[in-house]
Amino acid sequence: MFDKLLHNEHHISDIILEHPNTLLIMGIRAPEYTIPSIVSLYKKAHPEHEFTQPQKAAAYYCQRLNLLAKIALMGTVTYLYFDADAVKVTPSSTLNTFSKFLELQTPLSPQYEKMRNTGKAKAGDSSSSLMKGEIIQSQLTSTNLPYQRSEFFKECEKTYQNVRSILIANAKESVIL
Repeated sequence: MFDKLLHNEHHISDIILEHPNTLLIMGIRAPEYTIPSIVSLYKKAHPEHEFTQPQKAAAYYCQRLNLLAKIALMGTVTYLYFDADAVKVTPSSTLNTFSKFLELQTPLSPQYEKMRNTGKAKAGDSSSSLMKGEIIQSQLTSTNLPYQRSEFFKECEKTYQNVRSILIANAKESVIL
């Protein structure tokens, strides 16, 4: 079963988290990439939403990170941690690691079949790159955000570093950039 949970109001049942056959893959992305992405998404989809403001988006992001750390610290779930951008920076090796961790008979591939809702708004990620049917290898670009030196962003970076350390330390396996 696959599920991509992006919101804390979607809970994973303790029955699933405590089941011996449950394998999770948890990935997080650095705030300098995530916060602008959240803001941009909400400006397009819900311009009146509070997450169009970087400070509110950062608070939401930090809450999400802290919940992932809480799950990792439960000690009952087996998971693989990955730096989320590894899928784009090193797609083949990252997917190979996922395949081995999940003990898949058919390994995951950077090529994928587009489905009816691929790239559709309000059905997940609506970025145009999804329409290619392939993960295109790319490098991370540097950012220069107007709020990058603000206190809320510095706190967000601290939360990210702390949670990332927790996730790596408690993971069965990790993919780190």
